[in-house]
Amino acid sequence: SRLSAMREISSSLADKLNQPLTSILSYTQAMQRLYQNNASSEDIKNAMSRVVVNAENAGKIIRDVRSQLKVNTLNYEMSCINDLIQQSIHLTDLDNPRSTIRLTTNYEPKFSSICIDAIQIRLVIFSLLNNAIDAVSEAVIETPEINITTRKEAHCYIVMISDNGPGLSDNIKNKLFEPFCTTKKQSVGIGLSMSHHIIELHKGNISIQSDKDTPTSVTIQLPLNRNNDYCQPLSKPL
Repeated sequence: SRLSAMREISSSLADKLNQPLTSILSYTQAMQRLYQNNASSEDIKNAMSRVVVNAENAGKIIRDVRSQLKVNTLNYEMSCINDLIQQSIHLTDLDNPRSTIRLTTNYEPKFSSICIDAIQIRLVIFSLLNNAIDAVSEAVIETPEINITTRKEAHCYIVMISDNGPGLSDNIKNKLFEPFCTTKKQSVGIGLSMSHHIIELHKGNISIQSDKDTPTSVTIQLPLNRNNDYCQPLSKPL
């Protein structure tokens, strides 16, 4: 479904960008001819101004498409993080009795409900779990493992998902949260970018620790309300 959606978006984006990019090319070629023919500076300046206008239009088109893809408001409710993780596990191959991946969970036993957008956080967890599954499945590992840990700290709630996959090189690690960046052949590359955006809306933080040939750990930090006995937005929606 994501590939289908991306095809539609790509087609729409190509159609919208075709006009300003064609104009930019035409006016740039015109400037070359004007320069070669020793045209007046005013004629060259007019052609340059048209390039600027069309470049700004192209930039606006891209910003509009990006804004349409983003979640900009959150529906807060008191939700159990552990339950959201279990629900996400049930949607993956980890729930398959024949799965060769060893899954271990270490849940916070007492405090597990915080004020979040449950649907969006579950989407993040599901995406991260699938990344971990792909990492250990695509590599030659004798015993593939995924570990999920939740815990409460003074001012935040921690969710950590780690795997013993092949790890990430520094070159790709620095780009992982950029849209369309992926290490997988059959991936669009929007999962981590989407997750980063959702966690940022919650005023939280998401980070990745990984090196080549070492385990990879993704850590989510979600801020806690002052009391956590009522549901109130952690911040104003963007």
